[in-house]
Amino acid sequence: MFRATALVYSSHNRCSYIHRDWIVERALQNPFNKTILYLPMSMSEGHQQEYTWGTFRWYFDQFRKWGLDAIPFFWNPNLRKEDVDLLFHYLHDFEVVILGGGGTTVGLQRYKDLGGHFYGDRDLFGRILHQRQQNGKLTAGFSAGADQLGEFISTAVDYDVDDSYGFGLARNVTVTLHFSRGDEGVVRRLAQKWPQCMAFGLP
Repeated sequence: MFRATALVYSSHNRCSYIHRDWIVERALQNPFNKTILYLPMSMSEGHQQEYTWGTFRWYFDQFRKWGLDAIPFFWNPNLRKEDVDLLFHYLHDFEVVILGGGGTTVGLQRYKDLGGHFYGDRDLFGRILHQRQQNGKLTAGFSAGADQLGEFISTAVDYDVDDSYGFGLARNVTVTLHFSRGDEGVVRRLAQKWPQCMAFGLP
């Protein structure tokens, strides 16, 4: 049976097709590990991270009676080594991980800095995501998280960034965010810059 290991999407209303059929049900299928980890670290401020978790929590709460265990992990500048040890343990073991929305480069910098600062390895976070993929676990990216999971981040098509690479779980894919009619030129520029990739616009 086919089991997806990467999902890039944008759905601000928590539509059931994505959140129940693809995300919640995936966690509930595991009889021993009905877990979802939500990472809102791409949101700049702490209150924004808490708010965006609230937009997911109400939905996940409906499934707790079936054993779903969905939790967030918030970034703050005072994280300790033991906090990050726990985060990376969750990241490795949870059945589903969701990289949340916000600023693509803000989140990427934080994810990489956690590995670099505490373990001397800026690629550690991304390597764990790829280990998850090899183990058949699902990693989803919502909004900025979708951009981060692609091969290249769409921000780099129009702006100079230090590193244009995403985590690459969605291989040969790049996505632009908040797409609407009239934004076709952005998708065209993505396709021209990285012709080896499929380029998509997410609403």
